[in-house]
Amino acid sequence: MEKFFTTMILSVGFMSYGQVGMNIKDPRGALDINNNDTTNTMGLVLPTNSDVTTLINPQGGNVVPGTIVYDSTQDCVKYYRKTEQWSNCIRFSTSNIRKITDNNFSQKDSKSQQ
Repeated sequence: MEKFFTTMILSVGFMSYGQVGMNIKDPRGALDINNNDTTNTMGLVLPTNSDVTTLINPQGGNVVPGTIVYDSTQDCVKYYRKTEQWSNCIRFSTSNIRKITDNNFSQKDSKSQQ
């Protein structure tokens, strides 16, 4: 009987550490949704809501900081901050990407000239 309990305790310890892999045998992180060859032809669809203020924590209390959602009314992505507020809209456009790229290059150029 003692061996049974020892075996059960060890088994629970091994099972409590887990990674989730969808369509992958050996996940490389907490959640890995790639195929075994690390490529995929499908995207990730975020949870969608028309009003982020209606989101709830299923365990009760506030929404957990780091929660990400697609706001279908404002057509953007938002995340819940540690300050218990939703972020402003995060939108991506080629002009914003270009500005970021230009800023990064100008910072690198000024550092290399010093």
